[in-house]
Amino acid sequence: MLLQEMTWPEISNLSRDIPVLVPVAALEQHGHHMPVFTDSLLVGEVVRRVGVAMTDPVLIAPLMWLGNSHHHMDFPGTLSASPRVYLTYSPIAASIGGQRSFQGVAASYAAEARSTN
Repeated sequence: MLLQEMTWPEISNLSRDIPVLVPVAALEQHGHHMPVFTDSLLVGEVVRRVGVAMTDPVLIAPLMWLGNSHHHMDFPGTLSASPRVYLTYSPIAASIGGQRSFQGVAASYAAEARSTN
């Protein structure tokens, strides 16, 4: 279930035991050949596939694409939140309004994979 496609009454009727997945990525450089939205595209697709493959219900929150990417700021197109802002808004995204508290909230973070060769 995609949170952004639901109405507030539908969300209100959900069990508080349903797991919530909050995808977190970034908007930063990935070389000369890849778009700055690469992390977000990859995490978004992984989370989409997880949602399709799940036999039990899972609530998927919208992707949080604003990361803490100061190490990429020399590259045009990078958008970055300061560490304080990033650490403040990350847990806020796991809070779904309306006095509801979901039991299982997990974040899915994009990470760079580096070859050891």
